[in-house]
Amino acid sequence: MKLISASNIFLSLFVILIWCVNGSVDEKNFRSKGNEAISNKKGITYMSDQQVTTDCEVMNEGYSNITFQKFHDWQGHVGPAGYPQEIPNGESRSFQHAGKIDGSIGAVVYRIEDLVGQFCDCLLSWSNLPNLTNKAFAMVREAGYFDDDAVWPGIFDKLFKSGNKSNGTMMRCSTSVEIGDGNYPLFKATVGIL
Repeated sequence: MKLISASNIFLSLFVILIWCVNGSVDEKNFRSKGNEAISNKKGITYMSDQQVTTDCEVMNEGYSNITFQKFHDWQGHVGPAGYPQEIPNGESRSFQHAGKIDGSIGAVVYRIEDLVGQFCDCLLSWSNLPNLTNKAFAMVREAGYFDDDAVWPGIFDKLFKSGNKSNGTMMRCSTSVEIGDGNYPLFKATVGIL
C-alpha cells in the first residue's frame, strides 16, 4: 500500500475548499502559488515569487535597425530572454523586467542612426512600484552619453519627477514612452527619426 504524504492531503483539501467556495478551481493560477510559472495574455511567463513585473515593448520607427547599448537596473532585473539586441526598422520587440516586492525600476538604451549618418542614444526608463503611480521617462542624447556613470543619478531623479508618459528629441532622433497602471503594466516605447 502506498502512503499518501501530509502535504498531498493538505493540497487536495485546499483544492476542494476553493472549489466549494468558488465553484471551480483555476488550476493554472492555483499552481502559481507553489512557485511555478504562469503566463499572461501575451504569453510572457512570470515566476510567482515576483510581486511586480513590467512588460516592455520597443518599436523601431527609424529607417534602419536600432541596437541595444546598455541597461541600468535600480530595482529588479531583465527576464530570461534578455534585452533585444537589435530591432529591425518597422518592427517591435519585447522583454520583461521583473521585480519582487520592492518593484521594477530600470532603463535601457538603444542607438539609432539618423538620415545623415549621425548616431543618437535613446534612453527608455520606467518605474513600477507597488501601490504607487507608475512612471516613464525618455531622453535622447549623442552616442555614448549614457556610458558615463555620473549621468544615472540625474536620470533617476527625472524619472521620479515624470508622469506616465514622456518623450525626448535631439538632432533628428526622437523617442516616446508610456507606462500603464498596476503591478504588471505594459511599458511601450517608440524610437524613431523626425
